[in-house]
Amino acid sequence: MTTEVTHPVFKYRLSYRRMLILHARMIAAWLLEEVPSLAFLTTR
Repeated sequence: MTTEVTHPVFKYRLSYRRMLILHARMIAAWLLEEVPSLAFLTTR
């Protein structure tokens, strides 16, 4: 969970733990129609 990766859309590095938090917020924004689409990190 502490391994850092680069987000595919935002292009900055963050841990998997922070990535999960970010994606939860992105899903909430999508459900509220604040963002048009979702983009998730794909691992192996």
